[in-house]
Amino acid sequence: MSADPNTSTRAVFTEVLINNPIPDHACEDWKNQVKTLKELYQLLANHPGMSRNNEQLFAQPAHEKNTVYFMWDFDKKDAQDRWVDVVSRSVMAANLLLDQPPGMLDQMVSMSYPNQSGEKPVIGNDIKYAARKLT
Repeated sequence: MSADPNTSTRAVFTEVLINNPIPDHACEDWKNQVKTLKELYQLLANHPGMSRNNEQLFAQPAHEKNTVYFMWDFDKKDAQDRWVDVVSRSVMAANLLLDQPPGMLDQMVSMSYPNQSGEKPVIGNDIKYAARKLT
């Protein structure tokens, strides 16, 4: 389930986030943390201080920017920031593995490990194929 920020309310966005399944194979600590964050997020969303904001479209500025809204937004941004980081690092990894721009991976390796120059293993087609899926 997904939500469009231009046509969905904050209440819908909250439900989408809350109903996102927790992977069964995740470690117990991670599952517990996510479960607790979902519970907190739901409680904040249901708080009377969020009632007017919940009915607005997600893309609109909040009607009331109070302490409850701040914490609801803070928790959401934390999750969004992590997702953006995953996506941007995935694109960067793909570009480096596909040598876009040419020589960038070698340059980054040289800068990160200046005393380890020398061998440059060939990045095989299997790795490049997997990297293309990230873009």
